[in-house]
Amino acid sequence: MTHTLRRRRPKRLALLALATMLFAAFAAGAAGCQTAASQPSSGLPTVKMQIGSKRFTLEVANNEETRERGLMRRDSMPADHGMIFVFDREQVLPFYMKNTRIPLDIIFVDKQGVVVTVKQMRPYDLSITSSE
Repeated sequence: MTHTLRRRRPKRLALLALATMLFAAFAAGAAGCQTAASQPSSGLPTVKMQIGSKRFTLEVANNEETRERGLMRRDSMPADHGMIFVFDREQVLPFYMKNTRIPLDIIFVDKQGVVVTVKQMRPYDLSITSSE
């Protein structure tokens, strides 16, 4: 079964054309997420998620080390792939693109699975992008 995220702002789904980073405030084993059988070269586990009508394969960054590394030093990512950063509680979180070579969209999701904010991020940009 695939986890489907509800959207508050449907027009923002168009921003998913770039590689996608997902940030969530729910546990790695969230209901409806399906762990994929294979692992990417990063060695991270993956889950399948549906956002609107699109299905994505997401690497799971669920500890401090994997969240700090994120997508740094990668040269590419398929359009239907991304990374989900899992935290144990909802909180305002700052992110930046240090050593991140590819443009990304960052999607902040609340614990109910509702997309709260979508923002675009540029490679190597050290400006802070925060959740709301």
